[in-house]
Amino acid sequence: MNDEILALFKLASKFFFKQYKKKGGSQGKLAKEFGVTQTYLSSVMNGSRSASFDLYNQIAEKLYGPLDKFIGAGRRIREGRDPLEANKPEQEDSVEKLIAQLTYYVMDYKRVEKELKETKQFYETIVEKLQSGVLVTDRNHKVVYSNNIMEQIIETNKKNILGVSPYTAEDVIPGLELHFFTRQYTNAFEALKATYYSNIPVTTPSGRTVYIGGWMIPLFEENKFNGMICTVRDNTRSHILSDILSQTIETCQHGVVIIKQTNPSETPSEYYSNNKFLKIFDLEDLEPSSATVPFLELIQIMKTKMVNGNEWEKFINETFNGNISHTNFTIHLKNGMSYQWKGDPLADTDKRYLGRMITIEEA
Repeated sequence: MNDEILALFKLASKFFFKQYKKKGGSQGKLAKEFGVTQTYLSSVMNGSRSASFDLYNQIAEKLYGPLDKFIGAGRRIREGRDPLEANKPEQEDSVEKLIAQLTYYVMDYKRVEKELKETKQFYETIVEKLQSGVLVTDRNHKVVYSNNIMEQIIETNKKNILGVSPYTAEDVIPGLELHFFTRQYTNAFEALKATYYSNIPVTTPSGRTVYIGGWMIPLFEENKFNGMICTVRDNTRSHILSDILSQTIETCQHGVVIIKQTNPSETPSEYYSNNKFLKIFDLEDLEPSSATVPFLELIQIMKTKMVNGNEWEKFINETFNGNISHTNFTIHLKNGMSYQWKGDPLADTDKRYLGRMITIEEA
């Protein structure tokens, strides 16, 4: 977005976030929902960093409504008007003024037409250079646009993609299997809101299985569904590496827990634990399975297995309230065994905090 639009977006973000915050919302909650860090989201909302069109859309939809109306509210704020007030009709213009305006619009038509054509070419060039595939469907779910990357991902010519619906593609393109993708498409269509998906398997005509992720973004015209933008990224490599990592952790002689946490001050909810960890704490028969038990609930269950459960819970709470350095605590279980609980922070290549890795070793 250009500087003027970004300035209007910033004004609208500041106004509507205050309202969202009064209702109990927070940037941390928004960041988690959008799949970004709180620091990054804050910088986008205050205009110090630019973001993808997807993220601008999500912020606008969450805080107020469609992006164009969100920007319109920002314009009203800059003009000193009520951002929630619809545009009021002006007093009836004189015939002379209307004629002058009409003359201007007629003369300006060719300039606008040229600019629109150049803008279309500009954005098509950007989309074609993306490393993600892009599909655009119409209101009847037929593909009206596909970029070149899609040919590489699903191994078929773009001509075979255009005009095809996700619901009929398997019948039209031999060997293609994308029912999991179609299910995600349907979810976004029924919810009528931008929906993120990940690790969805698709079988290409050659028989190769790829794992994809991205966004399903419904389009609207006069508040009615008018198609979908689908971004598609090939995550096969990361999926395979993740699978190898999980298998490696399973063979570890120590108990291991990996906790996902984008902000050290937030209590995590997602985690992964290996079988050794479950065996140490006698959680192998946990119902539902340990993977579906929320982390806070898991803490309470583990606490009942310990002699010093209250002290350990206090230690855990302190760890998740900003202490992201190496941590160590001795656990004494009621079965007579003692273990060292060792925690280390996890970060990506940009040093952004991702969570913690916990190892449990016999003391």
